[in-house]
Amino acid sequence: MGNVVFENISDELRSKLPRYPMPVLHVGQVATDATLQGNGIGSLLVRFAAEKAIEASKKVGCFAIELVADNQIAYDWYLKRGFLPLVDRSMRLYQSVETLKLATQVPSS
Repeated sequence: MGNVVFENISDELRSKLPRYPMPVLHVGQVATDATLQGNGIGSLLVRFAAEKAIEASKKVGCFAIELVADNQIAYDWYLKRGFLPLVDRSMRLYQSVETLKLATQVPSS
């Protein structure tokens, strides 16, 4: 668990939140071996982390999942999957638990 400083969140989201650090599930590293990339393993790992963030939000008030991309390729990969950059121009990104809940819902048939 960790937190994101209020000032590092986008202006749009800041207007909807109280002015204090947002509790987050910090993911240290998500990586797929280069020989296995392109097989959906990274997406499965991110989904697993998202499910853990949703679980944490029910117990400890987790607002989002936050992670650090270790290079520009990974950063762009997360952006394409809906993660939002923090405004401090770091390689840190986040996704709110509310958005994660919508993304992980199983459509009813």
